[in-house]
Amino acid sequence: MLRFLFRSNGNEEKERKEEKPRSSAERPASSAVETNVSGASPTPPSAATVLGSGPMAKTAAAALSKGAANATEKPVPTPSPTPPATVSELVRASEAPKAMPSPTDRLGEVTLFKNLLSGLYDAVLIFDSKGFLIAHNPRAEQYFGFSAQELWGMRCAELVAGIDERVLFKIRSATAGGKFTVITGKGRRRDGTTFPAEIAISQARILNEGDLLFAVHSLERQEKVREKQQQIEAAVHGAMAALVVCEADGVISYANPAFLRMVRLTGTPDQVRRPIGEFVSPSEAVSALLNPPPPPGAWMGRVQVQAAGGPGISVLASSARYESEKGVHWVVLSLFPLPVLSVGS
Repeated sequence: MLRFLFRSNGNEEKERKEEKPRSSAERPASSAVETNVSGASPTPPSAATVLGSGPMAKTAAAALSKGAANATEKPVPTPSPTPPATVSELVRASEAPKAMPSPTDRLGEVTLFKNLLSGLYDAVLIFDSKGFLIAHNPRAEQYFGFSAQELWGMRCAELVAGIDERVLFKIRSATAGGKFTVITGKGRRRDGTTFPAEIAISQARILNEGDLLFAVHSLERQEKVREKQQQIEAAVHGAMAALVVCEADGVISYANPAFLRMVRLTGTPDQVRRPIGEFVSPSEAVSALLNPPPPPGAWMGRVQVQAAGGPGISVLASSARYESEKGVHWVVLSLFPLPVLSVGS
């Protein structure tokens, strides 16, 4: 096309004269082709070689060279940063349906759930909304004496005394909205015996909505300790001998009903806050009573107990020192009335 343009401008004579140099200029191109055939990299022809050496050709070659330089030096545009996501976009992303967990993930969750239940100290019973047992931990088998197969599907009333449909309805209302409720009841063992328990109840979605979770804490050990304490109190209250507990300074901190009858005082045993010296004489005997030898030693002797508004009573007294777990020292006195002998007997 450039050749046609040059001819139309009246440059035919010049081009005839320049045919010979142009053919000589084309020789490097042919040699380049031959070199390329031999395996070397081809040398790209210059603009002057392609267009010729005429004035118009030189002008076109200069324009092409300038355009190539501009194209080479043009900077590559950098991409604009992505704008941050808006709140609405984040909300839509969070509300988008999530992919279902794989069977491997579900197996891991089940294993974690079982390990968690197995590691709990208290018994865990999980009932559905109708009150049937759907899950439990190994501690429940120890508490109630049932096997895992026997526990499955048992009603709540069969394991916890008094939890019928009416009570379950109240429990559902009390535990709605993530609340907890704690009751004291009795667990029923397989052999028919019961044990006291403190039961924390809540609602959780274990298998279905509205499942009830019972955390059963046995109070059997505390009940045995309480029964033992009641037996001790019964022995002290029912003894015919007067029993007194004094502090280190001799003030009475406890006296059983027999002592109150002996000194003719009214009131409860724990309300007698008076020095033992007001009831026992002589003073030497009082000092000996309050300073017995170290355990397991004890002091024993004859003293006089003065009753309110009456004559003195001769008693056989003994005292022993006792130290509590906190390091508090008490003195325990035992007073046995001696028989009164008539004159001439």
